[in-house]
Amino acid sequence: MGFKYRIDKASRVVYLEGEPPSLEAWKQTLMAIFADPDFESGFNFLSDRRSSDQARTSNFLRAALEFLKTHEDKMGRCKWATVVSTTVAYGTGRMAQILSQNMQIEVEVFTDIDEARRWLLQASPQLP
Repeated sequence: MGFKYRIDKASRVVYLEGEPPSLEAWKQTLMAIFADPDFESGFNFLSDRRSSDQARTSNFLRAALEFLKTHEDKMGRCKWATVVSTTVAYGTGRMAQILSQNMQIEVEVFTDIDEARRWLLQASPQLP
């Protein structure tokens, strides 16, 4: 299945799904999203990690958040929902929430994909 993305312009959501990529492949995918003519700054992201039973490492999370921070001009103010299927992955998702508190990106972790979609489609409060 691989790792892929799709952009829903109508709902302004980028969907990330598939096999867990390496950090480099994840970064390359984000760069492809930024270059995609359907993408606009401020689109929300839904990362569907339910098919993976492995949680991200803290090193991966820190490097990914640093990458997003250096590309905040492309990301804009947005939401990032990650949907997971294990307790450990949920815990690392909560860690990502804490580490991202000073960013323009509002991060949440979910175990239910419909709940994550609802959250992404709600209006966001103004971030600092």
